[in-house]
Amino acid sequence: MKINIQNNYNECSLYCLQSMIKYHFHKWIDIDILKSQTNLSENGLSVEKLLNLSYKNGFHSEAYEVSLSEFLELKINKPIITILQRNNYFHYVIVISKTKQCIKILDSSIGLIKMTIEDFEKEFQGIIIDLIKIKDFSHTRQSIFDYFQNVKISKFLLILLFNLISQCCIILATKFMTEVIDSVWIPKKLSPLLQISIVFMWVYFVKLLSYFLSNFIKQRLINRLICESYNRFFHILLNIKLREFQKLHKSDYLQRMSFIPMVVTFQITFLITIFNSSFFILLSIIWMNIISWELFLIALCFVFWNVIITLAFYKRNSKLFPKMLHLNQNLLSHTNSLIFNVISNKNPNTKAYNKNEINTLVSNLFNFNKTFYKTEISKNVLFILNDNIFNVLLIVLGSILGYYNNLALGNMILFHSFHIYLINPIDNLLNLITNWKQNIEMINKLNFFYKLDLESNNEILLDQKISNIDFRNIHFNFGDKNLFKNFNLSINTNTFLKGSNGSGKSSLMHLIYGLYDDYQGEMKVNNLSLKTLNLNNYRDKIYFNINNEIFSRNSVLIHITQNNENLLQTFILNIQKYNLFRVFERYKLNLDSMIEFGGINLSSGQKQLIKICLLFTKKFELIMLDEAFENIDQDTFNLLKSAINDFQNESIFIEISHNEKYIKDSSTIKYL
Repeated sequence: MKINIQNNYNECSLYCLQSMIKYHFHKWIDIDILKSQTNLSENGLSVEKLLNLSYKNGFHSEAYEVSLSEFLELKINKPIITILQRNNYFHYVIVISKTKQCIKILDSSIGLIKMTIEDFEKEFQGIIIDLIKIKDFSHTRQSIFDYFQNVKISKFLLILLFNLISQCCIILATKFMTEVIDSVWIPKKLSPLLQISIVFMWVYFVKLLSYFLSNFIKQRLINRLICESYNRFFHILLNIKLREFQKLHKSDYLQRMSFIPMVVTFQITFLITIFNSSFFILLSIIWMNIISWELFLIALCFVFWNVIITLAFYKRNSKLFPKMLHLNQNLLSHTNSLIFNVISNKNPNTKAYNKNEINTLVSNLFNFNKTFYKTEISKNVLFILNDNIFNVLLIVLGSILGYYNNLALGNMILFHSFHIYLINPIDNLLNLITNWKQNIEMINKLNFFYKLDLESNNEILLDQKISNIDFRNIHFNFGDKNLFKNFNLSINTNTFLKGSNGSGKSSLMHLIYGLYDDYQGEMKVNNLSLKTLNLNNYRDKIYFNINNEIFSRNSVLIHITQNNENLLQTFILNIQKYNLFRVFERYKLNLDSMIEFGGINLSSGQKQLIKICLLFTKKFELIMLDEAFENIDQDTFNLLKSAINDFQNESIFIEISHNEKYIKDSSTIKYL
């Protein structure tokens, strides 16, 4: 029994279930498919969610509470799932066997391990999960066409036509030497040489032209599909539901975006290679049989041996690819962390920790690459050895056949050419096979992203000013935490939201902004269900400051005005009207300066000031401020408060502030 290594700490339950599916159904299910069937929170899956997910994948399952002594008395004749506590997290593992001294465990964070009873006792959480296979259950198999959904065959017709012409010219060009030998060398006549040369020069010209056109169209198609894929990727990223977005780690998105050029190139190359290789293989087999069936049988034996070598090395390399993806993703994640935490990384302890982590990752990646390329070099050496032995045998046996007048010299040269035409396309097909798994894994990862749910942009426009927001019997969970149960609230005036940390104040603002739609109950804006509204139209009426925002690389002014002429003009007028220059001078904020590395060159106060400046670009109907002034000094806050109250005099304010920095002095207080 095997288990794959998890990419993120909260995915252990999915990897355990994936391993159990492989054990019982003899099929690896992609982790992304399992993710699509459940809501994976930052803390992973609860036991209840894991049981529900198990049922969707062919298991009746039961969870039991047992003591350690009861667990040790169990007879384990099949794998079971249990929960350990690791680094203050609940961690799912698979117990596959146990003795009186130790327990054998499959752990998705490190692989197969043995734990002593003493160590197991420290981490055991008293829960075991038993999965029982449902009879006659079968997992849906993916069709090969699922991997080429974005590629239309009609786009290939011109490429295939020019490829066919090019291949025919290549076949004809192989006859050049044999024609010269048969018509010039053997009869010792020079007269046909010019005529033969002119004919074959035209053949070479047509071959070159068709090759150029074929590759030009192919590359143009690849570039267009890459652009379309990037546009599709960013469209989804801009419109994805927040709950769906949280199914993947942020480094996952960067990794999957990097797959796009490789995936598109593979999809195009795959179809062209299948056509080209099939044509050459069929033609070579026919011609080699016509020339000499004896030599063809020998050539076939060497081809068969090449296939065996390739498949043997493929089996070995296919085990390395998941590890490569895992290492690359971890390296990408750590690199992002280093880039966006440059200041905190100056701490000696943090620096030492990060240096050790990066060194370990780079070392593991180096060892992986060394193993991979050793395998590739060994395979290539065997190929070269095989090819050299065949060439020697071809010359020896060809000479014997020629000696007995069974094979002409020109035909022997022609046979060798067709042998190359047989070997090369077979090698190309074998390369497709050996690279199939990693390419399909990348395609599956992209397809999972493409299938994430997008926000529905309904046609109902909110024409009236936002005047009332009603929550009626709202049930809402965040991860495994039940934030709101039978929650009722009406907001029609300026409101302060108060409550302890984790009570749901920020989540309530997220709901109002339409970031989540998986709540039960009704949420209405001006007596219209929020789920039926056009979100772009609705959000355009709202200001909502986002905490922990990563700033884009633009000038401060462009970030504030979104490069919108109307917003820019309003902002300039308000700078003059409310003398905001004194605020910018106090915070040493130059509107023309560039924001670097997500805002690393800005202080926390400057960042908050930039976000608050958006309130001077247009009038909003609803303004939600979540700890918006915590890093702004009191004098500056008073100046901004006066200006905001004057300009946004018709807005409803919903505010959260631990430091009691509120724009509105008299507001309704709502406790959560």
